[in-house]
Amino acid sequence: MKDNHLNSAKEVIMDWFRDRKARIEHAMDDNDIIRLHIKQSNPKVADCFVDALKELLADGLIEFKKGIMGDVYALTQAGYDFIYDGADSDYLEQAKEVIMDLFRDRKSRVGDVITSHEIIRLQNSHEPKVIDNLPKAFDSLVDSGLIELSNCLMGECYRLTQDGFDFIY
Repeated sequence: MKDNHLNSAKEVIMDWFRDRKARIEHAMDDNDIIRLHIKQSNPKVADCFVDALKELLADGLIEFKKGIMGDVYALTQAGYDFIYDGADSDYLEQAKEVIMDLFRDRKSRVGDVITSHEIIRLQNSHEPKVIDNLPKAFDSLVDSGLIELSNCLMGECYRLTQDGFDFIY
């Protein structure tokens, strides 16, 4: 049973990184660990946090770093790949959905555009691997004729085509 509690503690810690849409080197400090410990409703899981951190370190999912402001546990490449374990093609499809949903949510019509400012705002609300696939997703949607790259007053933008309009409605 202790293994179940230990695995739950490891999951809570890795979920902390996932919930923050963490990238490689994103750090968890002692205060974050204390907050997780306090929020944990199962004291047996909370009691496993130290061992969970040790196992996550041994597994290479996080690394310990000494810093000027204190010691931290930073997400490694292996940890990043673990929490975002979907196939790259899945993340590309999600990125295309994000783009087309943006047009749909704005009730866009043929010729309406997405600007670079709107693309930047997307970056705070989606998993990093989805964001990393946005350039490929835009290219794919342009290639499929759902949107087109245009020049706007503020630089480049993406314009909804008739095919894109028909696709989202």
